[in-house]
Amino acid sequence: MQAPFRWLVRNVPPHVLALIAVVALVAGASGLSTLAEAQPSPSPSPVASTVATPLATPTARVESPAPPTSSATPVALGTAPDVGGVIFQANAGVWRYDGARGTVTWIARYGRPTADGAHYIVWLDLKEGTLTDGTPTLIDAATGSMVAIAPKGARDVDWIVTDLLGVSIGDTVSIGARGPFSAPGASWIRLSPDGGRAVVGSAGSALPFVLDVHTGARRMFGLPGASAVGWSPDGRLFAYTVPNEGTAARDGVRVRVFDLETSRDVDLGVTLTPAWRMSWCAPHALAFSNGPGRETWQNKTLRVWSPERGSDAITEVGRVGLSPSCSGDGHTLYSIVAPEAAYDPLEFFAGSGAGARAIEAYDAADRSSLGFVEPRIGYAAEGVRASLDGKLLLTVQRRTMIGVRPSDIHVSLELVAVTIDGRQSTRLARIGSDVGFGYYGSYTGPEDMAWSR
Repeated sequence: MQAPFRWLVRNVPPHVLALIAVVALVAGASGLSTLAEAQPSPSPSPVASTVATPLATPTARVESPAPPTSSATPVALGTAPDVGGVIFQANAGVWRYDGARGTVTWIARYGRPTADGAHYIVWLDLKEGTLTDGTPTLIDAATGSMVAIAPKGARDVDWIVTDLLGVSIGDTVSIGARGPFSAPGASWIRLSPDGGRAVVGSAGSALPFVLDVHTGARRMFGLPGASAVGWSPDGRLFAYTVPNEGTAARDGVRVRVFDLETSRDVDLGVTLTPAWRMSWCAPHALAFSNGPGRETWQNKTLRVWSPERGSDAITEVGRVGLSPSCSGDGHTLYSIVAPEAAYDPLEFFAGSGAGARAIEAYDAADRSSLGFVEPRIGYAAEGVRASLDGKLLLTVQRRTMIGVRPSDIHVSLELVAVTIDGRQSTRLARIGSDVGFGYYGSYTGPEDMAWSR
């Protein structure tokens, strides 16, 4: 890579670099293929709840507002009834792909997926203000139905499949019919899988704490400035991140895990942000990409940590491991892998060198490799997630391009469904604006989406 390009990548933010590039659209589509059947993995058992009383019975259904005007609007690329519905974050907000209809619909400006991975919470009517100006609304990825679940004024809302709600309003939190509990400065809340506890955190100086829903007792832990990652599937551990002192957030945050059985608070090192770059494997193993720096083509090792085994490096020496995702049954771990190499933009976007990204599967128990799932011809893999029945992979793939110079490069990111053996794939939607020189090789992945499968 030439010295001027190296300096730009390391010192100029991606959105500024994007302004340098000359916009050129790469169009073209290959025919949609039929999804083939594959052997399913066992589906996970639903978690029984100890508290199932909702905060309020949601009866008012709401309609999606009109989308904002944008030249980067996601576009559906075809129908795929077997895929179901997918809700994702892209340019100008939250969108839903409907596989049966082959459509993409704008929903809201802001939201996040729920812990079950099949629903999304959005704040409707949100304009230029804070989240408290919006109406917290639950969306089902399968049907697209929307239900208002809390009044305006909520700083954060969480929901689990038993219809239990956790709401942070003002300096209080409520869980189901219990509360309000005092929580000065609280900015986020996460319910445990069984609904019996909640972790409440603040972006300020207050420490996060575990709240017992039944007794109101609380246990402080961790460090101030914590951001939530989420609970382990068995409810024993809670993962969160804190700023990495002396570095910008784009260059990584420190990931920590609090063990409620032992009261240990473990620092696992630096990881990329946001939280979707991590994934829990049942019952309580955390997979994450470890290493400082925003450049995803170097110093990124896929690791899996558990209280019994500690931290294991999964990717081979000389390779990077990104965007891990554990299957619903906890048996298989998927990750984006590529050679560790210097960033040459022409090579990267041509799908060679550091840009030769594929999907690798691992046995989640013994950490051994199970082989690769190659992207479509003319594409590189950027993100992956397995369906609960183990038949499909939902992937984000980047079209490759052979360019004359970096400023000529502009390629699209697409949602692509792939059979578990990698033999058949279907392009679902183009999920945002093109990327080019200045793209750091990271985008919101399927772990940060709601999927009905």
